[in-house]
Amino acid sequence: MIARRTAEGHVERILSKLGFSNRSQIAAWGTAQR
Repeated sequence: MIARRTAEGHVERILSKLGFSNRSQIAAWGTAQR
């Protein structure tokens, strides 16, 4: 199991790579991909 802070760091890195600023944008993008 990884620490919550570690997971948040990974999420932030992925967000910045994709150009998203928050998780709700990912949810909207994921929904649009279906």
